Amino acid sequence: MDYEGIFKLGSCTENQSQTNNVTVKCIQSEREALVRFKAGVIDFPGKLSSWVGEDCCQWKGVECDETDHVIKLNLSNPAGRHRHPVYDRSDDNCYDGSDINYPDLAYENNYPVIHLCTNANKRIIPHLRRSSRDSKKSSRNWNVDRSSLPRNVKASVIASFSGDGNESLSGEISPYLGNLSSLTHLDLVGNYNLSTKNLDWVSSLTSLEYLYMEGVKINHTKADWLHAINMLPSLLELSLCSCELEHLPSSLTFLNFTSLFVLDLSYNSFNNSIPQWLFNLTSLTKLDLTFSNLGGKILDSFGRLGSLKYLYLGGNHFFGSIPASIGSLSSLKELTSHIMR
Repeated sequence: MDYEGIFKLGSCTENQSQTNNVTVKCIQSEREALVRFKAGVIDFPGKLSSWVGEDCCQWKGVECDETDHVIKLNLSNPAGRHRHPVYDRSDDNCYDGSDINYPDLAYENNYPVIHLCTNANKRIIPHLRRSSRDSKKSSRNWNVDRSSLPRNVKASVIASFSGDGNESLSGEISPYLGNLSSLTHLDLVGNYNLSTKNLDWVSSLTSLEYLYMEGVKINHTKADWLHAINMLPSLLELSLCSCELEHLPSSLTFLNFTSLFVLDLSYNSFNNSIPQWLFNLTSLTKLDLTFSNLGGKILDSFGRLGSLKYLYLGGNHFFGSIPASIGSLSSLKELTSHIMR
């Protein structure tokens, strides 16, 4: 392999050590991995100020299991988290497909957001198409036939990006984090001054279920990020929003993270079409590709994602019409899109 790989730290294999007659519940090699991470970053917000002493299980943001392995690491910056609009999801403000009057659409960055009733009549889907007679009249007239949608599609946009650099860790992520072999949760969201050369160290975290790296800069342009993610068979949620990714591979030899139910690749610069392997993630309930510089047609293959509840495609360069197969998505609650002429 052509990267540094996983580093073996320390020789202690016991779950506990004795320091001044005090039992320390911390795996020594995992403590050293965290110390290496701390040494590689600048901690302006003081998130790591509690990272002193021998027992890493007591450090803020660190959680261990009953065998004293680190299973969760939460160093997120809530102030830097990207927020989707919050919508009024009450029964009075959803679309059931029955009202054919002019809608009061909610807009996210000039793209309509439609909240569907739980038992929505699926006539909504044929209505989501470009109205040729209005296409030159409004920049908001993406693919909606305005005569076919209701008045009561309403929402309140309360936030978008809300970044606070002063609360962000700065520097480069140490690959020694790959030694946290029992880690199930890793949350680095909102640390916009944090970067990593690649995600090779992630590939060894084979117990990982939740990976949130929104805003962390992944400093490369090739597809090795996806190769690393594909080594995580237990992964349930993945957010690589705004990570400066530039390549989304069109194919995979095999797909190893098929249990995934949340995928957020929004605000990246892929510059290609939606890959076919994505439609094999049939457990997805949320897919966010907003502003990811994707183009081409919205494929009929979306009909295979039968568990989808939230589908965000706005801010891209799609053309054509929304396929009728999306009408088969009986669980779909929210949909955003943008169709170019």
